[in-house]
Amino acid sequence: MCLFFSLYLLFFSCSQNNKKNEIKRSFYYWKTNFEWTLADRTYIETLKISRLYVRFFDIDATHTEAQPQGVLHIENELPQNIELVPVVYITQAAIKQAVGYQADTLAKRLVVKVKNMLQRQGINQLTELQIDCDWTEKNQETYFVLLQKIRTALNQKFGATQKPPLLSCTIRLYPMKYCKKMGIPPVDKGMLMCYNLENPTSLKTKQAILSFRTAQGYLSALSSYPLPLDVGLPLFSWAAQFRNDQFLRLLHEVKNRDLQDLAFFKPLEPNFYQVTQSIDFQGNMLVSGDILRVDEPNFDEIKATAELLNEKLLPFDHTKSSFRNVILFDYQSQKTAKQFAKSEIERLYQCFEL
Repeated sequence: MCLFFSLYLLFFSCSQNNKKNEIKRSFYYWKTNFEWTLADRTYIETLKISRLYVRFFDIDATHTEAQPQGVLHIENELPQNIELVPVVYITQAAIKQAVGYQADTLAKRLVVKVKNMLQRQGINQLTELQIDCDWTEKNQETYFVLLQKIRTALNQKFGATQKPPLLSCTIRLYPMKYCKKMGIPPVDKGMLMCYNLENPTSLKTKQAILSFRTAQGYLSALSSYPLPLDVGLPLFSWAAQFRNDQFLRLLHEVKNRDLQDLAFFKPLEPNFYQVTQSIDFQGNMLVSGDILRVDEPNFDEIKATAELLNEKLLPFDHTKSSFRNVILFDYQSQKTAKQFAKSEIERLYQCFEL
């Protein structure tokens, strides 16, 4: 009997140690119009997506105070079968205005706006609110005070009828690695943005969205970061347009395969092209002599980054039933399904489940 019990304990211990990491598969939805079809629902359900992080609006500066801008227009009902997390993007100009009493006012307005948008969709519960802001060392104090005000407003608006929602914020790799200089935001958890790693406006940049080598240099510091972290990986691409060596604009959703017409585009070094004949390209004028750099992370680099993240992140504490969100940026109403095979998306999520 004792031998049997000992073997049982050994087996149970091994089973627990080999238990898969528990993650929530998530997508960002980052458009100004929300459209949701049966095809979208089917695609999401097939991949077992349990959360959508939806951009609700931006906060930007006006002549007098920071105000909501670019509010999400909802074409049809938000999906009820998956959890929704509102995301609010705050600009640098808005942070500059959010000082003193304006921080308190802005925080309250922000939370009320989110609550009203949810209630118009028949949603009364909120589990998490995420703030997206690229704070700097100079405006760190102002931004962190605003986050504290937002937390207070969340407790006031939601705390009476439910457990207060979690407050999270996006964290780029630079402030994660240099947290002593950049500070630790006063939130419940962070979302580590493993994309947009280099300056897209510089012609010297070789790959702005994701380079495994660049990410590797930052992620060496990951295990010591004091906040719980979700992670975000890119599924998007763009082309940076330069004229006379000066940055002009980003052309979104452009891939290398879109620039293979040799009558208009001359390949230079990898993912760089010179416009050889002026052309209206996707509603933008390209002039002969312009340089285009396509920032398009390949699947192998995304997967390698995912594997490194899983290796460096602190292990899960299953005794507290904690989950990590793995968020792919961003879902675009079936365009994602055309650009990435379901098997590729599945493999990315599986990197964090081993």
